[in-house]
Amino acid sequence: MPDVDNSAAEEKTTMTSAQLQQLDELGTITENTISAEQDIINKFGIRQEVVIKNDKEDVIVKAKRTLLDNSKPKQELTVKCIGDDNYKVGYGVHVQIPFKAEFYDCLMWIKEVEQTWVGRVMRNATLTLTTSRVMDTVEWDDLEEIEGDGISAADPDITDVELWKDVYELLKQQLGKPYVYTHNGPDSFDCSGLVEFCYKPFSELMGFTIGRDTYTQCKQGKEVECRNVSEIPEVCQPGDLLFWYATGAPPGHVSVYIGNNRMIHAPRSGDVVKEVEITRKDLYCVRRVLPDAKIFKNATDGNYGKIPSDYLPEMKYVPSNCDEMIKNMNKYGYKQYIIKYANQHHFDPYLIAGIIAVESDGNPNCGGDYPGLMQVTNGSYNPETNIKQGCDELESKKKAINSSNMIAILHAYNCGEQIPIGIRNGGMDIEHAGIKELGDAVYDYVSRHYKSYNKVEKKYYSAKVFYAAQYLKDKKILE
Repeated sequence: MPDVDNSAAEEKTTMTSAQLQQLDELGTITENTISAEQDIINKFGIRQEVVIKNDKEDVIVKAKRTLLDNSKPKQELTVKCIGDDNYKVGYGVHVQIPFKAEFYDCLMWIKEVEQTWVGRVMRNATLTLTTSRVMDTVEWDDLEEIEGDGISAADPDITDVELWKDVYELLKQQLGKPYVYTHNGPDSFDCSGLVEFCYKPFSELMGFTIGRDTYTQCKQGKEVECRNVSEIPEVCQPGDLLFWYATGAPPGHVSVYIGNNRMIHAPRSGDVVKEVEITRKDLYCVRRVLPDAKIFKNATDGNYGKIPSDYLPEMKYVPSNCDEMIKNMNKYGYKQYIIKYANQHHFDPYLIAGIIAVESDGNPNCGGDYPGLMQVTNGSYNPETNIKQGCDELESKKKAINSSNMIAILHAYNCGEQIPIGIRNGGMDIEHAGIKELGDAVYDYVSRHYKSYNKVEKKYYSAKVFYAAQYLKDKKILE
């Protein structure tokens, strides 16, 4: 049984009853109550909230949603327990802590994990659990418009269109196949079986497995703020999963939004998989399970590069690298040197911070053949000196390959200027190549000419640095 950090005062947040206020024909307020199951009421007692209907909402649906939303934990939780290889950031855990109402019989997600060995055969784990789904990749919900180009999070260019096309093609292939309860293909489906069949092949690109039933699927990805079916065309993207109350414990049904207020689903026994216009009103929630195409500013020439969807699984450790870098930067006090020497060379300081995070986790005592923060040849363990050396080296690689494309410059920094130059001599325009194009070319070139190199590490290097730079910029660590 985990030990609970009781430093924060306990608050009972479990709601067991939602009260509805409606007007009858005479304008008199009438009250109705929707309650939780009796065992829940016995466990937590009665806590009630008044729900007032407006013209755009189904009062029953709103009351049910209020009841469910307020029966979830409202704060993070730190626990200490026996270590396990399965404790990883982004993984869900079933929490069942006696005498802690809000943390009893609920699903939470691992936000941070620290494991330490006790002797040679035993280890302990300290888990920070959060109430919302944590992705192994960074959430970019608050991506602002990028200065100059007017690119915003709502723009279709940010959506991973190519991945959606693949999912959509697989969905269309199932049209007309019969609904059979508990079936998940390939010849017949129930509603969640159809979703599993069409999304599971893309699990690696999504960063998780979609799950078999609606109860699992409705916890995947990230929530889309959509409280009414009338909002679906405005806020939902093709590929979003729409969950409905239907019968039984919600959600009782799932469908796939395909745009233009239409969806594909397996409706019911006696029916077939079909595409229909959205007419039902009992929306439970919307989840975005397909990754966005991440957009990053190229710090040198103002162009933009996208982190391809098939690169995203390789980014999963970058946030933890960055978090360690932040701790070390504050410990050793080298923020000012990042800004100073980046500006001297007209580099984005966050790009330099991203290199430090990827190369050394921000630890100035990081050793090896290339010591220090930026892992340069004959590097110094002194933070200021090493950052100056690293910025000088980056400038040198820029001149050596005669390119302003920071993606190519980063690959030159990581594996030597001979590789971008060799790729250019092979016919590629490295000046205008993107992250995927250059990354794949580096992988192929290293495979043929430098077999002792780690070709996988070389392939993803520029993507990881851009990813880290954006993560650190979002946290405003240099401000």
